[in-house]
Amino acid sequence: MTAVTPPTAPALPSAVPAMALTLVLVAVVAQGMTGLTLWLAPAGLALALYAIWEWPGIRAAPRLLLGIGIIVVAAAMVSRGNAQPAVEAVGRAAFFAAFPVAMALLREAAVTSPLMLRSSRYLVNQPPGRRYWALTWGGHLIGLLLSFGALTLLTTMIKQSNTTTDARVHDIRERRMVTAVMRGFITMPLWSPTSIALIAILQSNPALHWIDVAPVGLALASGFIMLGWIVDRLQFRPRTALPVEADPGPWTAVGGLGLLILVLTALCVTTAWLTGTSLQLATMLVIPVYTVAWASVQWRDRGLHGLDAMAGAVRHIAGAARRSFPAARNETVLFAASGLISAAAPDLIPAGAAPWLIGQFAGHSGLFLVVLLWLVVGLALIGLTPMVTVALFASALGQAVLPGVDPVRVAVALAGGWALSVGVAPLSNSVLMIAPLIDRSPMEVGPRWNGVYSVIALGLLSLGLAVS
Repeated sequence: MTAVTPPTAPALPSAVPAMALTLVLVAVVAQGMTGLTLWLAPAGLALALYAIWEWPGIRAAPRLLLGIGIIVVAAAMVSRGNAQPAVEAVGRAAFFAAFPVAMALLREAAVTSPLMLRSSRYLVNQPPGRRYWALTWGGHLIGLLLSFGALTLLTTMIKQSNTTTDARVHDIRERRMVTAVMRGFITMPLWSPTSIALIAILQSNPALHWIDVAPVGLALASGFIMLGWIVDRLQFRPRTALPVEADPGPWTAVGGLGLLILVLTALCVTTAWLTGTSLQLATMLVIPVYTVAWASVQWRDRGLHGLDAMAGAVRHIAGAARRSFPAARNETVLFAASGLISAAAPDLIPAGAAPWLIGQFAGHSGLFLVVLLWLVVGLALIGLTPMVTVALFASALGQAVLPGVDPVRVAVALAGGWALSVGVAPLSNSVLMIAPLIDRSPMEVGPRWNGVYSVIALGLLSLGLAVS
């Protein structure tokens, strides 16, 4: 009789990537709080170490963009005749890489929260008449905390809850529920302080602040969500009432989630005001502390108290980061490359080029913004991520005086292009993430399911930019 070897737990990945990205986050926050550029040295070295360590697993596209970024920085140094472009580029690259790191820490506390699971179950199991609204706002709100993790969580629960045996009803229900989540999620870049899209735009124009963009962006996000519901109702007119398959549970779960988001936002805004820093930097300062506090409450519910609960929370977050940070290699390198390109490329653009370009529109600045919007979406459809295009356009336009062009409208055009492209482009992260979870092709989930909605939204936003 042969002995049976008990299964062993999978080995943890090396701690080097997690430690490197943690150092990037700490150095970026320290540099932002003190204003000392010497903090950029450890930030840049740690980011380089992470990229080198994870290089074998990085896809071709992020590798190519990183190479382009390095070449652009070198060319900018030659153009300016000093090393200042490299300093600025490293700072921008580290900032773009650090913000998702902070959000990843928050996600690790959120995914283990019973409140988050109850909220998701409540949203997915709503009656048909309320389900679209629940899922689209749920995708929006949960996305504020989980970022792309919201798509994975809600899509997985949709697949588990969609148990009808009628194939036609199953497919229609799946499509409506998934598109509801997507249409809520993609509106985040329009206003959310936790969105990398808005971070990229604001970071490129120091004179522009979150409070300048947020009211317009939130109103536009609400309009896009309303449009999504109208398109859904027109495409899928209700015929027969379908039974609710599960009890959604009490609404208080969603209320608790909303309170968590409200507290986080208030803390970030208050910290920015007290320290005199940007909201982006304050968010990166607050989120690690908020994450440990949230996770500590969860450990307290498991029977630990005081410092023991906090220690358990820190150990859990550190272990989760050790597993998840290496897996984020492609996104991290992509964000860093976008920072390099957007910081250094303006040095290679002839002085006065941006005002001259706008001047070609003969005072019709709205038409220029429409072209900008369509460029972001069009380039995304052929595979160029809006992380690169938006960061580059924002940086080029943010450093120039543009007669007759409101910076807020520029931000809305760029954020709107980002939002609409990630919901329809077959190569966008959101579409590529959802498609395999429900055994669909990216072309089906993106252009086929969201094409009509995206075209209408793009047309309406173009009209608004043109006449405003």
